[in-house]
Formats: sequence, structure tokens, C-alpha cells
Amino acid sequence: LLGLGTVGAGVFHLASALPGVEIVGVAVRDPTRAHALGIDPGIVTDDPVDAATRGADIVIEAIGGTGAARDAIAAAVE
Repeated sequence: LLGLGTVGAGVFHLASALPGVEIVGVAVRDPTRAHALGIDPGIVTDDPVDAATRGADIVIEAIGGTGAARDAIAAAVE
């Protein structure tokens, strides 16, 4: 999961409640936000490319923009 703003946090809570879904990485600008939401610190990173290349079957981009989001999605597809 790339981004943990309003949309990303909602996606995180919905996806983590689904049976069989394991979230392996969450990219955030500020890791303290993830910790405040109770997200396992072991899956939190401030590097979107790192989160996108952790071997997930699905990468959800909720960062927006074209810089970091584009780089992370390109790395995931690669």
C-alpha cells in the first residue's frame, strides 16, 4: 500500500479486514502516522519503491502525483 492519507488509511482498514489478505508493506511520508493507527512497524517504510517491491500480488497506489508514485509503480511492474 503506497500512501496512508485519508484514502490509504481507509484502504488499509478495509483490506486488512478481508480474509486471506496480508499487507506486506505500507509506504508513508511520516511513520508516526502509521504507528498511531496501530499498523505493525515491521511493514512500514518511508520508501515507496521498497513497499512496492516486497513481492506483493497487488500494489495499491494512494500517493498521487507523478514522481514517487510513478517510480514505485514502475519498480513493482518490473
